[in-house]
Amino acid sequence: RWQDFLRHYRAQDDITLQCQWLVARLRGPRDASLMDDIERLWQRDDDYVAACAPAFEQLYASGRLDDTRLWTRLERAMEAGRGGAANDIAARLRTPRLRELFALWRRAASDSAAALRSPALDARPESLAVALAALRRLARQDVDTALAAWRAFSARVVPAAEFAGRAARVLALAAASSAHPARLTLLDAVPEAAVDADVQRYQLREALAAEDW
Repeated sequence: RWQDFLRHYRAQDDITLQCQWLVARLRGPRDASLMDDIERLWQRDDDYVAACAPAFEQLYASGRLDDTRLWTRLERAMEAGRGGAANDIAARLRTPRLRELFALWRRAASDSAAALRSPALDARPESLAVALAALRRLARQDVDTALAAWRAFSARVVPAAEFAGRAARVLALAAASSAHPARLTLLDAVPEAAVDADVQRYQLREALAAEDW
């Protein structure tokens, strides 16, 4: 009874109901804003629910999403820990290189050091996103190993300044949270553009501990 659904539907926070609203609209005369509304929901950093599948299938079939946009959304899903959403998006990638990078990203969960050594990684942004994810996981396990792995990677690839700054932040936060002896050096090494509230919080904590007013 999709027409009854549309007649009674009011804006909801519940993502399942939002998806059903889109599916109801797909089953009738399609208004001009329908695909935009589907894409807006697809862009949300939520786990995908079964009710969304018919609407998202229409979005994929529409040709609106090239591999660049798919990868951008995939990156956010991976960084948010939304593995199901990431797998669904990755299945739509058409570029072999991006499919290979996603597979490497998944493998980095079990062997981050090997991922950073992979010849598949280069200085392009998609590769650096995978490298940062591997570095973040490795740094949580062992700061010294992560430092050595990142130095070797940087010597081979030479990442852009933005990514180098993000890597410095990852290493500094891991060192600070584990009371690593090099934490002060690493915190100070984070470029200003990469300093955020998390870095500042550790910097403040260290300054208070040292009574460095």
